[in-house]
Amino acid sequence: MNRTQTRPGLFYRLATKLYPSRSRRTATSVAAFVVPVLLVAAALIAADRNSVSAQQVPVVVTAPIMTASPATSFDAPVMVSDTTGLNILSYQFVMNYDPTVVTLQNPPVSFAGTMSSGMALFFNPIAPGQLLVSAFTAAPPLTGSGVLFNFKFNAVGPIGSSSPITWASFQFNEQIPQDLTIDGLITINVAPQIQFSASSYIDDESQSATIRVVRTGDTSGTASVDLNMSDGTGTGGPTCTSGVDYINTPVTPLSFGIGETVKTVSVPLCGDLITDAFETVNLSLTNISGAGVGSPTSAVLTINDTANQFRSTVPIDIILGSPSSPNPSTINVVGGPTVIGSMRVSLYDLSHVFPDNIDVLLVGPTGAKYVLMADTGGPFAINDPPTVTLTFSDIAAQTLPDSATLFTDAFKPTSCETPVLSFAAPAPAGPYVEPGCVLARPVTQSMFGAFGLTSPNGTWQLFVRDDAGLPVMMNVNGVIAGGWGLEFLPPTSAGVEISGRVLTSDGRGIRNAVVTITRPDGSTRTAVSSTFGYYRFDGIEAGESVVISAYSRSFRFKPRVVQVFDSISDLDLVGLE
Repeated sequence: MNRTQTRPGLFYRLATKLYPSRSRRTATSVAAFVVPVLLVAAALIAADRNSVSAQQVPVVVTAPIMTASPATSFDAPVMVSDTTGLNILSYQFVMNYDPTVVTLQNPPVSFAGTMSSGMALFFNPIAPGQLLVSAFTAAPPLTGSGVLFNFKFNAVGPIGSSSPITWASFQFNEQIPQDLTIDGLITINVAPQIQFSASSYIDDESQSATIRVVRTGDTSGTASVDLNMSDGTGTGGPTCTSGVDYINTPVTPLSFGIGETVKTVSVPLCGDLITDAFETVNLSLTNISGAGVGSPTSAVLTINDTANQFRSTVPIDIILGSPSSPNPSTINVVGGPTVIGSMRVSLYDLSHVFPDNIDVLLVGPTGAKYVLMADTGGPFAINDPPTVTLTFSDIAAQTLPDSATLFTDAFKPTSCETPVLSFAAPAPAGPYVEPGCVLARPVTQSMFGAFGLTSPNGTWQLFVRDDAGLPVMMNVNGVIAGGWGLEFLPPTSAGVEISGRVLTSDGRGIRNAVVTITRPDGSTRTAVSSTFGYYRFDGIEAGESVVISAYSRSFRFKPRVVQVFDSISDLDLVGLE
């Protein structure tokens, strides 16, 4: 028996119980009436249940949660979930806000470019901090989801203040469909911006430059930016191979998490044996997301040329009135050239509270002892940051300043007070070869004069001290944070000449004097002076250090050591009586 056949029997038994004194015919009639009525009622109840079920998914209305810059006017969007097919032709609400933090513009609501575009708007600020809004349209109804409308506010509160945005009431149509409102919050803060921490950076060849990208203002959200690098006078590449000055891998994206204000990017700088001027890398920030464009978004990284063929990266602490720690700092050179044609020394990332106190002594594998710097820089502190890197070379075009702030660059070794007193043991005692404080100096006061034509292979020692009085309780007041480096070049490339005259002490030319030039490898060449004492050698290798001597029956000559970087036309040899 199917379900439709059981229903009359069910309602017949119900009728006979309701009307026991009636006849069977009467009960049958009652059942016949009740059945369709109850079926219609059941259908209506089911339809109503379906309608209620449909309304149990409310339309969500969300007040803005956002940051506003101080003393600005701004739009604050109200978002709504899907309204499609719900026949929404009107809505009204009362909204509360804090008038000490934000105030309303006039009009306080904008429909332009929103889902409510085309609807009629009525508003009334019914009390301080409270706004009544009504909106309706004849057709068509709201469709889709997104921005329902925009509040229009002025930010009047101080930085850090906030205003809750709360719904006192809200309804669509005549409360159909149902709504679910979510309150918001507007915080007064500086709008986020992304930029470089500086417009220029400088770091040393063979180290890594640290580039800082900063986010200012509101950091409550996330943000990202691309950091790009391109060649200035430096040449980039994926790895440090020949001819490459820096690794040019872009950072895309550079992401800021919630609360992050600084991101650092490390740019490896490649070392080489080429003496260069400053080289540059162009930096730029693009594709900023989640923040505004700050300033600067372009910067220049400068690569400082250094001696980095052999390195000690151990920091050297400079201690008041005492030797440094470690004392000495050492570099063991293995695989250097046969002899030193030219050399450079770098002190990396130096800082000191009173640079005039710094003395630096370099001791070579043969025991030769040479003052790189002493009593320079005056009382002008070198802070960290920025530190300075000093590179010493015989061919530099400047000396360290005697009484001015030290700066990163290449210098001739410089000592501005003499004599430099003996360093404490284990340093060798003085006297030392001192370079002096002026740009022009004889070869005997150069690094070549101290170390040239010798083998660089072996242990080099660097002694550093702060010469301020007697030793006192340990007080670190300076540091060579990046350690130090050495670079050696053998004689290279041919093509220059040396010429001059052989003279008596009163300036008369000596004829038939034998002039000998001895090269670093021990080979010699000779020339005989002319009637008026002139001599000449050509085909000398640039960068080569040579010893020049002369012989005459009537005069003695002191040999001269010359480092040849270009042709020399006035190298006169003066006889001693």
